[in-house]
Amino acid sequence: MNGKVMGEFYSSAKELRNATQPHGLMAERANHFTDKTAGQPDCRHVGGDSGKKGADRIVNGVQIQSKYYATPEKTLGAFFEKGGELGYVDTKTGLPMDMEVPADQYDAVVQRFEKQIAAGKVKVSGKVLTDPKYAKKLIRKGHHTYASANAIAKAGTWESAKYDLQTGATASVAAGGLAAVTTLATGNWKDGERKETCKKAAVAGGCSAARASGTHVAVCQATRLGVPCANAAVNATAIGIGTSYDLCQGNISTIQAERNVLKSAAGLAASQMGATYGAAVGTAIFPGVGTLIGGGLGAAVFGIAASCAADKVSDGVLGVNDSEFVQSVVLDKVVLELQSQHGLSEHRVTMLRSLLETEAMHKALINDRDNAFCKALNAGKQILRDN
Repeated sequence: MNGKVMGEFYSSAKELRNATQPHGLMAERANHFTDKTAGQPDCRHVGGDSGKKGADRIVNGVQIQSKYYATPEKTLGAFFEKGGELGYVDTKTGLPMDMEVPADQYDAVVQRFEKQIAAGKVKVSGKVLTDPKYAKKLIRKGHHTYASANAIAKAGTWESAKYDLQTGATASVAAGGLAAVTTLATGNWKDGERKETCKKAAVAGGCSAARASGTHVAVCQATRLGVPCANAAVNATAIGIGTSYDLCQGNISTIQAERNVLKSAAGLAASQMGATYGAAVGTAIFPGVGTLIGGGLGAAVFGIAASCAADKVSDGVLGVNDSEFVQSVVLDKVVLELQSQHGLSEHRVTMLRSLLETEAMHKALINDRDNAFCKALNAGKQILRDN
């Protein structure tokens, strides 16, 4: 499910980034999403499939062409061809499509359109429109303003984050529901353990939903930034989302989570800096191809170097990573302690290690670092007694 979210919305956001008028494309999608969530029975966004003069959206059989420009004059003018001919006509009915405009420009566009009709400057299929009242029948007030469409099309704005969260909600709920149902189906329903199974299902569902939603927002936001920053951002945010999920599941400690976030943040910042310097050097050597190669190499080299540096700093500031903690700080010392106490043979030492180095023991130790040594020592003593 998480892969489905990544695949579907990465291509969608990438198309937005590559559009010549990103806010216009986003206006189509945002208005479509608003109609869809309002419960319109037939609501389709067809802008990418209907051809140059085709509709952008279809709502209950009505074809709609959306135009979002900086001023009412430019917005209205975008619907016309030379000679005052309306450029977007429903091929089935021969009538003009509905003309969707920014919510804040609606009144001004209608007034201007009425004046043009009254002056005989508007044509449909060669025929002059004469009734100014026809303006209100054709002009459709969009659900979003010009400013909000611009904000949704940009990375790092509240409007774009809100939109990405809303559009990813369905997939996120599905992912959470699937995880919860799976946990319930595979859980232990014996007396006394039902509450624990339900609790685990709730946690699994919540974590999966949060991970899917976070992934969707991260990918859509990152692809608005441009290459190579988008790739760096996707990688960093994916690490952050995965870290949150693993922490929620108890797969990593809080120290490991902090290390992961620090490492990914350092890598992202350095990658962006490296991309800038690398692109500048590449452009000086060979504009075009050199720019692309230089930017990519700069991002990779700076990012790797910063991540390695962050790893070293984390050792001293936060503490060692989970794997090193379990192996060197706990298990190695526990085995040495028990060997010195009981004079264990090589065979018994090997047996002790194999029974201690389990996934369950790893989780138990990383989730309680303060008492990890005592837990492992007691477990080791029990193993020796049982074997």
